[in-house]
Amino acid sequence: MKTKIQDTTRQAIIYCRVSSPRQEEEGTSLDSQEDACRAYAADHGYAVGRVTREIYPGNELWDRPKLAQDRADLKAGKFQALIVHGIDRLTRDHIHLGVIVEECDRAGVELQFVLEPLDSSLEGQIIQAIRGIAAKIEREKHRERVMRGRRKRVLDGKVPGAGFDLYGYRRDNEAGIRTICEPEATVIRDIFRWIGIEGLGISAVVRRLNERGIAPPSKGKVRFSDGERVARWGTGTLGRIIRQSAYVGEAYAWRYKVRRDKGRAVGGTPRPREEWIRLPDHTTPAIITPDLWNVVQQRLDTNRGEWTRNMSKARQYLLRGLIVCAACGRPMYPEPNRDIRVYRCSSRRSPEGKCGGSSVIANWIEVQVWEKIANILKNPQIIADEVRRRQNEGPDPVMSSDLATARRKIAKIEKQQAGLGARLRDAADDPTLWDLLRTEIAKMDREKAELETMITELEGRLGAQQQLIDRLEALSTYCERVQRNLDSFGFEEQRLALEALAALVTVNGREWRIDATVPTGGADGVISQPN
Repeated sequence: MKTKIQDTTRQAIIYCRVSSPRQEEEGTSLDSQEDACRAYAADHGYAVGRVTREIYPGNELWDRPKLAQDRADLKAGKFQALIVHGIDRLTRDHIHLGVIVEECDRAGVELQFVLEPLDSSLEGQIIQAIRGIAAKIEREKHRERVMRGRRKRVLDGKVPGAGFDLYGYRRDNEAGIRTICEPEATVIRDIFRWIGIEGLGISAVVRRLNERGIAPPSKGKVRFSDGERVARWGTGTLGRIIRQSAYVGEAYAWRYKVRRDKGRAVGGTPRPREEWIRLPDHTTPAIITPDLWNVVQQRLDTNRGEWTRNMSKARQYLLRGLIVCAACGRPMYPEPNRDIRVYRCSSRRSPEGKCGGSSVIANWIEVQVWEKIANILKNPQIIADEVRRRQNEGPDPVMSSDLATARRKIAKIEKQQAGLGARLRDAADDPTLWDLLRTEIAKMDREKAELETMITELEGRLGAQQQLIDRLEALSTYCERVQRNLDSFGFEEQRLALEALAALVTVNGREWRIDATVPTGGADGVISQPN
């Protein structure tokens, strides 16, 4: 039996990807992809030079940092092959696939897929493009059918059948109604009674619910990555409950539109009220009385008005919205503490409770931060040096290369279309060939449109880089203009200066630092202030 000898001159990158941590947990394993790719490399005589493992949606291309590095190294000739378990592990967008295929061809890189061969012939490219277009069309059709079905159900006077049950109810999908879940309904009544009759605030109600160990609506519905965190009540959850009119029998559907980020549903955005659909009264029985509901709503409106008035009368906070907790990364909020102004971590209001980070005295941190910012403004050369650095660095090479590739592909398609157009005139007497050629020209039109969309996106991203340079130049001019008047700056001028530099203060007690969009004397554009 002969042993296959690897050709060490053919160094390969193995690229493995899943869309989310949940996919990895549910068996779409990075390990299994790597094992299959290694076996493929051994069988085909490749030496594995690098294994890249990435968790990122397949419809994204330029936001994948590890893949971007692999592509740059392949174009630089550091590796001779790219091995991927399946086409969908590389990308689900056939336009993006075409960019990578052409990129590999130009660099002399062999692109290999373990599960399916990628035919580089014209016929193979057409098949891959048609498969991609068909899959995309089918996904859109499926989504449209689902939404049409859900809307019809609501218009027929039935409770929507998708999503979690509204807390306090259980859904009867067949009848299209909600029935009261008494244990949860008791909690709803207690919440409204504590606010409307006992006069408790939202934070006090949250503490009482958590102290009594009452399970929140998220119990059993939220998965924590560490597997140990316990679902708890929070002010956001409670706020949604006490504003939910379904608890007095006035239920609406179609209130939210699904919001997606990188292909995943990440929540909902409110629809205009005129798009809401009122459900019949019998679909959602009331849990509390209208009188108690009105008392709670009035109390909420009164509290909000008092809070607004108090904040307008409060002393000004220079770092409002510009300061975060070093312990957990959450925003810190200003809060008067008797005669002392402080910034506290918002984790105090979260379901998980305090993070352990320390509050900071506002007067002290504001003086420290302004002294550091004033030093930056007095030295505009710092910003001028950053402008020159970015100008010398130039536009992002990966995006620039992709832009050039997309433009070449459009030129290639237009040339192919011209040839097919000539054949189309000759095929007037052959209906079958006529239809085939027209279908292919239409397919090329769609591919051109998608490439043009990609070009627009790339031009926008590259343009944003130039905008940053322009912004830095404006900051440099701003520094030169204001440096002579810094000592006389009041609150408004100081605040504008902080916003102009996009300052972000990270603090934990007496330990703090400033992050800004320009280099400020510390590494990586960070100003560090010792204890």
